[in-house]
Amino acid sequence: PMSLEVRLKRSDRIYRPGETVSGVLVITTKGPLQHTGISLNIEGSITLSKNVRKDGLFDSLITAKDPIVILQLAMEIAPAGRFPDGITELPFEFPLTPPSDDSSLFETYHGVYVNIQYVLSSTLGRGRLAKPLNAGVEFIITMPNETRYPVKPYEFEITPRSIKNISAEQSRSVPEFRITGRLHSRLCNILEPFTGELTVVSSSSTIKSIEIQL
Repeated sequence: PMSLEVRLKRSDRIYRPGETVSGVLVITTKGPLQHTGISLNIEGSITLSKNVRKDGLFDSLITAKDPIVILQLAMEIAPAGRFPDGITELPFEFPLTPPSDDSSLFETYHGVYVNIQYVLSSTLGRGRLAKPLNAGVEFIITMPNETRYPVKPYEFEITPRSIKNISAEQSRSVPEFRITGRLHSRLCNILEPFTGELTVVSSSSTIKSIEIQL
């Protein structure tokens, strides 16, 4: 019947401090929609979690139960009015800067004890008698890193005798094969493609598929 969606211009949703975050709010309706306004909220927060299994020194340092807000913005995208039948797109943009000169943004991180998250959320009011429409999306903040790491290529070979997670008896029933390969570097930047080469030198059986697991 009707929906609200937050779409960012960048499909990977990755931004750096100082850049501009832009996108559109997409409102889809069947028939005209009377509304009381549509807003966009931007929030960045740090959440600290205790270890439920152990009570160590780190746990004793955690005293904040509520998330620590490090970024908070509110924008009115459209005042009260009426959306026509069909799809309406409302553009938005904002600079990704700290709220003050003495504060800073942190890189997105999802861990066991610490969670740093940035979320865009939008609300479309529909009056007192109808529930508002809500939508949200997480975007990622990464810090610039100009460090150049050395390239460390790695060559490997796989045969039935090099497989380590099966028994010797099982290895005797594996068809004979030989695969060679090369990783372009064992030291990788998580923001760059993981690349390499794989060569099937020989195989005594028909190959149906090849999968790579990291």
